[in-house]
Amino acid sequence: MNGYAEIEMSLRDNDGSCRDINFLAPSWDGLAELLTELTQTFAVSSAEDHNGSVIAQVQSEALVGAARAGHVRMLLKSGNSLFKTLQVYSGAGRDGTPFIEMSFFPEDLIPTADLAPIFVQWVESMRTRVHASEYYVRYENASWRLGDIGPRSGVFCSSALPT
Repeated sequence: MNGYAEIEMSLRDNDGSCRDINFLAPSWDGLAELLTELTQTFAVSSAEDHNGSVIAQVQSEALVGAARAGHVRMLLKSGNSLFKTLQVYSGAGRDGTPFIEMSFFPEDLIPTADLAPIFVQWVESMRTRVHASEYYVRYENASWRLGDIGPRSGVFCSSALPT
């Protein structure tokens, strides 16, 4: 890993794929904290449960309840942070613990100087908020397995890798 220069290049690389942020071992309380923060920072464009039903009352308790029952997909817009648009997917993993993925495209990033260190600071604050032990930021890759940071994994930023 080449540090911030590689992270910056990977964030801005407009290759047609999205970038995914995943968290290792988040908690349900942490998911509630994350959803509260995101719904205060962004406008919720849409929120749907695992049946495709619209979640009208976008409160963290309702969202976490829907995620425990199946999954929730939210589209957030007009953020006051790094993103114009951010997608959040949350649900119960196979072991009953929460799974959280945040996705964005390079064009969703708000242009800013020093993007990489600002992004790393932001994603680290999200890791703390969800009570996760680690985070991974990667190029979209359907075959990726949580925790894989090998050279072909697509991971370009992780709390497990130095910046």
